[in-house]
Amino acid sequence: MQIQTNDMRNNILQAASREFLAKGFKDASMRSISKQSGVTLSNIYNYFRNKDEIYCAVLKPLLLAFDKLLKKHNGADYLTTNVFTMKSYQQKMIDEFMDILKPYRAELNLLLFQSSGSSFENFRDTFTQQ
Repeated sequence: MQIQTNDMRNNILQAASREFLAKGFKDASMRSISKQSGVTLSNIYNYFRNKDEIYCAVLKPLLLAFDKLLKKHNGADYLTTNVFTMKSYQQKMIDEFMDILKPYRAELNLLLFQSSGSSFENFRDTFTQQ
């Protein structure tokens, strides 16, 4: 039974990912996610409370990568005023952001530019402050 539950949850997330990437959060349809996943709309709500919770689950790998990067860059090794002038630091930071950009390019676009109406609609401001 657990395997079926995980498969169904994964089917929902894969369908939701396609729907969100194609239409953004605001225009994504739960009915379309249901149809694409092969899971009835009422059954989707056994796995997720609402569309925003599905959206969060779709973006979770990217958000975890960002969280890891922020923790590293807000650590003691990086909290110094001379990091803004050190070319090696700047290059290292660019490289680390590129390491996130490469595997999560579509999700990053979704998060930064198509999150209107979701709990992440202010992510750019929040991330900048962090």
